[in-house]
Amino acid sequence: AAEAAAAAAARLQAQLTAEVTSMIHFDFDKSDIKPEYQADLDRKAAILKANPALMIQIAGNCDNRGSDEYNLALGNRRAAAAQRYLLNQGVAAGQISIVSYGEERPVDPANNETAWAMNRNDQFTPTAGANNLMAPK
Repeated sequence: AAEAAAAAAARLQAQLTAEVTSMIHFDFDKSDIKPEYQADLDRKAAILKANPALMIQIAGNCDNRGSDEYNLALGNRRAAAAQRYLLNQGVAAGQISIVSYGEERPVDPANNETAWAMNRNDQFTPTAGANNLMAPK
């Protein structure tokens, strides 16, 4: 029974971590949260609120079209949009930091529509308190 409980706990940790770290994507040259990602962000907010020690960094990313300066600013707007959404859901400001990598960290280095769509994202990385996450009630 202890082994089954440990396995269930490990599965829950993996599931919660996957939900916290799942990326959201953006339309070309946009930083507004797409409706299809609202439930994903709502789930992240619930997990963050259930785990006050959990801290995340939101990294805004862009495809490689546009200048470095423009893309750094756009990445920052994308990260800030997700941060604002989470704060509006009641997440504590101290749990979230943001950074922009512009076009510096592509998920897919190819130069085509599929790769560009993948590279327009916010990435969510736990920076503290990610062990023994509690499921939201």
